[in-house]
Amino acid sequence: MFAIYAFCRTVDDIADGIEPLNEKLLQLKEWRDKINELYNNNPTDLITHALAQPIQNYNLDKQDFIAIIDGMKTDSVARLRINNKAALMVYCDQVACSVGRLSNNIFGIEPILGQKVARYLGEALQLTNILRDIREDADRDRMYLPRDLLLKHGNNKTAINEILKHPGLIKACEDLEKLNKKRFKQAEDAIK
Repeated sequence: MFAIYAFCRTVDDIADGIEPLNEKLLQLKEWRDKINELYNNNPTDLITHALAQPIQNYNLDKQDFIAIIDGMKTDSVARLRINNKAALMVYCDQVACSVGRLSNNIFGIEPILGQKVARYLGEALQLTNILRDIREDADRDRMYLPRDLLLKHGNNKTAINEILKHPGLIKACEDLEKLNKKRFKQAEDAIK
């Protein structure tokens, strides 16, 4: 778990760093290469060495590590807007559900059940972060509320300050909150 956390923390720090986009993308590509090398039995640094044995012991899926990197690519841009709910769910899968799938393998949860727990709980936790961090994300010119949901409530603005001031923002948040509550309930049922 410490090795997975170290990997996640490292790629997240790249995405949230102050480097120019091209440098961030280069560093994330280097991590993609490191993961590929790791799965070819050639760990190249401390983190991939720490991951090597857990990958073998717990059958950790390479695609989950790649998904996390792809999610960090999304976060790397200077100005972020999520177009629609489908794109938001892909993002949630990349940055949260994939971590759940890796964790569930380590915890020994049956794969079919683990997939459900990872999906529902991952989405619930990520949607919670999105709703909680609207202001903080806006300060970084990031808007994770999907554009189609904002448009549904008449919020057709593109500038971050205008999006935040529009009365439709609250309704969009309430819609996302309903989905969030549903995901927590589904996660609770799957965990039981």
